[in-house]
Amino acid sequence: PLLVVAGTAAYSAYVVYRAYDKINVEQAEFPRWAVNEEGTPVPVASAQVEQTLPDWDNDDPVNIVLLGVDAETSDDQPPRSDTAIVVQVNPATEQVTMMSIPRDLMVFIPGFGEDKFNAAYPIGEVNEGDDVANGEIPGGGPSLVAQTIGANFDIQIHYFVTVDFDGFREVVDTIGGVVVD
Repeated sequence: PLLVVAGTAAYSAYVVYRAYDKINVEQAEFPRWAVNEEGTPVPVASAQVEQTLPDWDNDDPVNIVLLGVDAETSDDQPPRSDTAIVVQVNPATEQVTMMSIPRDLMVFIPGFGEDKFNAAYPIGEVNEGDDVANGEIPGGGPSLVAQTIGANFDIQIHYFVTVDFDGFREVVDTIGGVVVD
């Protein structure tokens, strides 16, 4: 059963990768957050943050957030991330784990206070920019989602993938489509 689950997760990740809209291969420079002993999110000093990507050869686990983005062309609002799945690939144990984050979960969004989890993406998109001192978010929505995951779950996100509805349609078509009677 474990082999079937791992195979299914790996195949799903492959299909999503083929149908991606955007993929980030460089870490954005942004503050990291951790959870203190009282359970409160706190920023981690820059000197304590290691800015290297995981080393696959040393069997470092890799964390990827898959974001289903709903970008309405008629909307004046920024896109929303209604689906967020954190995928951890651990080469040392040869395991893939996935955790879905509920879109309406109340979380701490770094720099913006408490809100529903799916608010992090549009807030990041609206505040995208390189001037961190003035509240801008390098990397926009995906970067703020990664910070939010770090602040609330103590999981460092190394990569992200965003897929819109057209990408989802391509994923479904890639696995053979769906017949609806």
